[in-house]
Amino acid sequence: MQPRSLTNSKGVDVSHHQGDIDWKEVKNSGVSFAMIKATEGHSFTDPKFEDNVKGARQAGLLVGVYHFFHGESIAKAEQEAAHFLQAVKNYAPFDLPYALDVENNRVDPAAVPVWLQAVRVSDHGRKPFIYSNPDTIAHCLKDRNLAEYPLWYAFYRQHEVPANAGAWSQWTMLQYTDRGSVPGIAGHVDRNEYNGRLER
Repeated sequence: MQPRSLTNSKGVDVSHHQGDIDWKEVKNSGVSFAMIKATEGHSFTDPKFEDNVKGARQAGLLVGVYHFFHGESIAKAEQEAAHFLQAVKNYAPFDLPYALDVENNRVDPAAVPVWLQAVRVSDHGRKPFIYSNPDTIAHCLKDRNLAEYPLWYAFYRQHEVPANAGAWSQWTMLQYTDRGSVPGIAGHVDRNEYNGRLER
């Protein structure tokens, strides 16, 4: 895969675990985009989802949203997609494609494309991101057809260039630490960069 670049757009991803966020401070620190947790499984909606989307937008950040996947079966994947789309519909469209967070090695590999296809149709054909890490890709994301979806890659060895993983030979977004510090956010936060410049 490609290395990081100083010219890439910088971002964060957040959930209720970050508590109340001063999004203006986040924006002023040089962050240009935010990926915000919307849902998990077939029934959980993040309690800070609405506040985070509104706050990030008001501060002028580019916004995307993600779903934490349980994915035990194809039937559950359909339920999870429906739950996600119901939760986000009043806030769509978003600046970035939807994202599927796959980091549970018990995911049924056949369930992944079911969620992706259902959500892609609802997002006017935009391909969702797949968020994952080297171990989960090796266990659950071996389907080479998934390479058509952009990879949001969790890889924390900051002084190494990531090796190819599964069907992917490049990342579109890189989560390079889960111990980041950003003005406006208390405690640690995930830091990310986009492969290139994100603009409206």
